[in-house]
Amino acid sequence: MKWRHASIALVFVLSLISFLSPIASASISGVQVSQISLPQPIFGDTSVSYDNSLVLIGENTNLGSNVIEYQGGTWQPLPPIPVNLCFPSAVVYQGKIYVIGGVLPSGKINDVVYVFNGTSWSSVGQPEPNPAYGSYIFVYNGEIYVVGGSVTTSSIYFATPPSSAVRVFNPSSGSWNVIGEAPYPMGDGGYVFNGTDLIVVGGYLGGYSASYTNQVSMYDPSSNTWYSLTPFPMQLGYPQVAYLNGVLFVAGGIMFTTVGLDEGRVYYMVNGSWYQSYNYENPPLFQSSYVQIGNELYVVGGYNGDTSEVSSVVDVLKINVPPLVPSQPNVIASNETALIQWSPVNFSSGYYLRVTHDGIQSVIKVGNVTSYNLTGLVDGQTYDVSVMAYNQAGNSSWSPTDTFTPLAVPNPPNVVSVKLGDLNVSINFSSPQFDGGSPVKGFYVYLENSTFRESFKLPYGSNYFNFTGLQNGSAYRVKLIAFNSLGNSSPSVLDFVAVGKPVISLYSQSTSKGLLIRWGSNLYSNYTVKVFSRTSLVYSGNFSNLTGTLIKIPFGVYKVLVIARNPAGVTESTLNVNYFLPPSMPFPLVEVANGNLTVYIPKTPDVQYYKVYLDGNLTYTGNKTEFSMPISPDINYNLSVVAVNPVGSSTPFTAVVSYHSHPTVTPHGKVINRTAYISIKDPQLPVVDSISIIVLTISALWIVQQILRKEAESKDS
Repeated sequence: MKWRHASIALVFVLSLISFLSPIASASISGVQVSQISLPQPIFGDTSVSYDNSLVLIGENTNLGSNVIEYQGGTWQPLPPIPVNLCFPSAVVYQGKIYVIGGVLPSGKINDVVYVFNGTSWSSVGQPEPNPAYGSYIFVYNGEIYVVGGSVTTSSIYFATPPSSAVRVFNPSSGSWNVIGEAPYPMGDGGYVFNGTDLIVVGGYLGGYSASYTNQVSMYDPSSNTWYSLTPFPMQLGYPQVAYLNGVLFVAGGIMFTTVGLDEGRVYYMVNGSWYQSYNYENPPLFQSSYVQIGNELYVVGGYNGDTSEVSSVVDVLKINVPPLVPSQPNVIASNETALIQWSPVNFSSGYYLRVTHDGIQSVIKVGNVTSYNLTGLVDGQTYDVSVMAYNQAGNSSWSPTDTFTPLAVPNPPNVVSVKLGDLNVSINFSSPQFDGGSPVKGFYVYLENSTFRESFKLPYGSNYFNFTGLQNGSAYRVKLIAFNSLGNSSPSVLDFVAVGKPVISLYSQSTSKGLLIRWGSNLYSNYTVKVFSRTSLVYSGNFSNLTGTLIKIPFGVYKVLVIARNPAGVTESTLNVNYFLPPSMPFPLVEVANGNLTVYIPKTPDVQYYKVYLDGNLTYTGNKTEFSMPISPDINYNLSVVAVNPVGSSTPFTAVVSYHSHPTVTPHGKVINRTAYISIKDPQLPVVDSISIIVLTISALWIVQQILRKEAESKDS
């Protein structure tokens, strides 16, 4: 990116960012200085970083070579360049050192290009057009650019402006090409190439006024175009210039202040503004060669401003700059959380996160990490997040903002209603009120029990499903799940037992305590029992999950109706019932008088009618409790009386009845001219019935006695 578009990656954030009160702003701390001793005072050399060493090229040294290197804490000679040079320009390209320009011992300006391949030196290519010394040199797109430089060594040096020519040397062809002019003469200033642009600070303009400039210019080799940047606060010459993380540093040199010359100051430019560091270069140096390696600037020899002598040290200026602007963070949003990730930037000691939600900003100091998990977010709502890097020198600008929405799986669907049918179930449901911030796409429905599992998928908008073919009385579980782009909700769980339409098996049992009605049916039914005597309702009762009831009603013929209800439907079943117990053996009173046999039978509710047999012949059938029939004298008759109801017939009552033709009194006490005999046959009754017969016999004898007494009283009268 080009500085001229105000989009260069300047990463220092000044204290004017007042709205971020949690963030400590700081000014750039400038430089920290350390020193490396030179084997001798050095002036007029050029320096490059080559093969992990610091290489100086110029004039002969006490190490026996005009090319020396610093590596591993010591200085040592390298193969010498064929000529001694003062203020040459050097650059490294494709593992080789290219040396251009410089002043020869004869005072002539060198126009030969010398190349060092790591073991030896050679000259290459054509002579440099318009040769100069102290030129600004850099490599771009496979070519070596040489800009400006001083062009005379005569006594009129101070009146001769430096060169403004832009020359390009092609290492492959060895050819030169002058492609343009700088906007003003360029020499004795400081420069740095940041990878895309050449930046020139200050320098000598020439003329009899011996003027220096405070101009700062930027050259774009891709378009062969020059641009002006914010001028330096004062005129200056021979400074050392570095560029790191979008910050331009200027150290040392001669600065022309309003109160005179000053040396050793350190300035930096951020976002188009110049600031002075609280650090100074010590000792202050000018007309030194320098090379930037990472965040360190190596300043070699030159004049010591404190002693006015040639320096015998290398000042190592460690540049403290804010980190670069982090790239846009990557956000992985999930349920009420978001994982914020970003790429690390050089020279950062930590990071801030700025989170904006609903117009409210919060800043979190997360430390020296490259990811952070935000929690406590609200799913479905929008957040903005950006990252700022910081170190002891200050803060970067905020990164580009990323907007995200934390999402979650939806809540479970809501079961609205469940309806059990005849071996089926119908379920109505609604979509969850909370969709997790991502629209619900559909539903999964599972039906399962201990032996099987069935599932199907419903599209969004569905609110009903039905399962059929269930097994009566079996327990089932339904799971209903909503899903969105993030996944599945937890299930809504419904347990039920399948039912079929009621099936009734109805039967009855007559007991002495009442009519026992029993019914068999499938599970989970409610019942209504109604009993009718002809068309009249004599009983009605409701029951839940019972299978029988005892109804106290008189003996008789009834119609029983049982109605079973469950969610699967309604079933009715009827049963005609003869509610009687088997009739007991009757105990009639028998009277023989005037040739007639009369039978008196006590009335009982469990008998519908009687059958009377005489000598095995049915002589009477009916429900009367008294009947008579003629019999002949002096004949034994076998009498049999049977009680009958719908259940069956009783054990017959039997007796032998006869009477004589001469007068006598009957066993029942009536005086007649006949003698009657009644012999009750043993019906092999149980003890209880035998006692009853004895009681009845005693009663009969008492009645006969009373009749005879009354007849006697009537005769006496």
